[in-house]
Amino acid sequence: MGPRPARHPTHQRRAARHLTRRPRSRLGRVAVVTGGNSGIGRAAAELLRAEGVAVAVLDVGGSAPIDVSDAAAVGRAVNDVRDDLGPVCQVLL
Repeated sequence: MGPRPARHPTHQRRAARHLTRRPRSRLGRVAVVTGGNSGIGRAAAELLRAEGVAVAVLDVGGSAPIDVSDAAAVGRAVNDVRDDLGPVCQVLL
């Protein structure tokens, strides 16, 4: 195989701009995480909290158990989160 063709200068500028762009702040954002009491859900909730996101955990084993297979119950829970914390920006199911 021969050498790779040179990238177009516009592509190089876009790539450099993407790498140097500051991450957007997540402060003031609200997320709902299902299964957040253990495993991957818990890790996701902890990561979001570390980034300044207000996290509401929906789990069958929590202090206010929610069956996430019940769409109406999840809808009510998300509405409660919105009323308490503000608009929900992310939902991790």
